[in-house]
Amino acid sequence: MKKICICILALLMACSKVFAAIPCDMIIPVNSSARVARGYRGAISSHIQVRSSTQVVRSGTELTVVVTTNEGRETLTGLRVILYVDLPNGNRGSIALSDDMVLPDGVRMAGSGMYTTSFILSDITEGQILLTANVTNPYGTARPTRLMSRSGGWPPFGEPIEEFFQRLAQTAIDVWVD
Repeated sequence: MKKICICILALLMACSKVFAAIPCDMIIPVNSSARVARGYRGAISSHIQVRSSTQVVRSGTELTVVVTTNEGRETLTGLRVILYVDLPNGNRGSIALSDDMVLPDGVRMAGSGMYTTSFILSDITEGQILLTANVTNPYGTARPTRLMSRSGGWPPFGEPIEEFFQRLAQTAIDVWVD
């Protein structure tokens, strides 16, 4: 048993030296004709903001949800964003968020990186709503946008991030019944 453990440990150490030479954010081409894609640089994080016209959330309340994803300080556009809504009664729904200037995103610029949706709560029970944003880059189209940046910048969009990534962001909302 001792010899087997030593052999496994030696094998793991040898493999870790091989893999340690490859940076985590690097994409390795499969063949010589494949081009090296830009991986993401720095931390990618997603955030959820929930807005309501009332301070107390109850049945009939309209919620506006905005999801943003950043690579470092730059906001990303070109993403796929799905919002999952878990209601207090155990039901779950999903909504695709948009960044295309079509309502409810219509008050913002297309490509702003602010993915928006609105919905009205109806027939809801008292408890907690859990909102989960699933942000992915399945098509390699994510890119930094400077459209909503205070400092501006040209060009308005950065180079695409062709590496797949997924981020989840969650927030909970308390619901009151009269």
